[in-house]
Amino acid sequence: MVFEEIIEGTFIKIKEVEQSLTGDKYAIAYNDDGHFKLMMFNKEIGPDGLHRDEAEIKRTTIDVN
Repeated sequence: MVFEEIIEGTFIKIKEVEQSLTGDKYAIAYNDDGHFKLMMFNKEIGPDGLHRDEAEIKRTTIDVN
């Protein structure tokens, strides 16, 4: 596995991951039990070699509600 992203919540529903034309940026719109969010990410590797840290995840997540 090259990359993995963790999404935590109560009841997560994600339909698909969108990818940029160049293939280096990604975005997902998801629903966490009625609360809508948009998360953007790329193939950044976190301190453990696979995951991003909590601060980076919060910085790149938009609360749509």
